[in-house]
Amino acid sequence: MLTREWSDWNNEWYWWIQSVYVIPEYRRKGVYKAMYMKVKDAAKGSNVSQIRLYADRSNLSAQKVYKSLGMHESHYLMFEENLKD
Repeated sequence: MLTREWSDWNNEWYWWIQSVYVIPEYRRKGVYKAMYMKVKDAAKGSNVSQIRLYADRSNLSAQKVYKSLGMHESHYLMFEENLKD
């Protein structure tokens, strides 16, 4: 899933990749890479400034994949408050 975000700070579009899941038997076969490259090509064609996503801090294998594709860790931290407790 892609979510578009307009950055009023930078006057540019960002695309967020969300809800990524590759079933185990298809992992390490280039499924995510193929999807990412398609998104990246579309983003370049749409004058998008950045592609972003959230990654769980403990999911080191996913982080390794993202880095291998040219992504890097952002300087932003995420804060949240759970309202259901």
